[in-house]
Amino acid sequence: MLSATLRPDGAPFPIAAEYPIVLGTDGSQFSFCIGDPDAPAAHANLWPREFIDQSHNTVLRVGLVGNVASAEGHRGKGYVRALISKLQNIAQSQGMDALILWSDLVEFYQKFGFQSCGRELRWHFTRDRLSRISDRSHTFVSALTPSQSDLKSMLRSRFPVPLTLRRTTDEFRQLLKIPHLSLLVSQGSTTSYVIIGKGCDMTCVVHEWGAPDAQTLTNGVLAAAEAHGLDDVIVLTPPALPRSWLDHLGRAAIAVSEHQMALGWWPEQSTRSDQLTASFIWGLDSI
Repeated sequence: MLSATLRPDGAPFPIAAEYPIVLGTDGSQFSFCIGDPDAPAAHANLWPREFIDQSHNTVLRVGLVGNVASAEGHRGKGYVRALISKLQNIAQSQGMDALILWSDLVEFYQKFGFQSCGRELRWHFTRDRLSRISDRSHTFVSALTPSQSDLKSMLRSRFPVPLTLRRTTDEFRQLLKIPHLSLLVSQGSTTSYVIIGKGCDMTCVVHEWGAPDAQTLTNGVLAAAEAHGLDDVIVLTPPALPRSWLDHLGRAAIAVSEHQMALGWWPEQSTRSDQLTASFIWGLDSI
């Protein structure tokens, strides 16, 4: 049902491969259905996660919602509405501070109390322009099987944000197996990296990266564009970047725009809305 609904044009891989944790063989506890689980009328994933600060302290407990769909013969019957309500009740009963999801159906989810959560910048680069401004001081190469040490280093190298999701190295390793995902890492003493693509989504988008400065980041973006023969690349970044970063990326990009990062729901009495709207979630964590 999920493949037929969410991938109506088909895909060269099963949808479970795109979501190896919540739809994998060990992820049944993350799926909630109405009807027969083997042929559900409606389905949604709920993945409990933790927001951490820069000291890795848990600040918020949230649930990521994804793969929300209803079977063709059961649409218009209120099943998705009932399922979202069920997830909201579960979130409250388990002490979660919020639910977070990604969808273009903003008006639909606003009916359930979801609202804008977080912001992101989308930088539009061309390969030609990056080639002209890059100093190529860092060489990035494809990495197929990063070591445990590499994974830890990459997580440490991500740009520091007030709040982001905790991710274990085991989760990182599983997520890197998503089809049509490419990881490129720098050669040198500092582990910098870029990730482009993610299943059927974000084909030309660098949605996660780690770099000590903006020049290293654009070197990695250029390497990704060259490796995949892309004329244009979009890079997602947190909105609050240092002036030196903004200046360099502004010179390198042909356009930049600010967008809503995700949709969030939290109880009316919640006092955590400011923290939630200040959070940033890297693309590999979205479902």
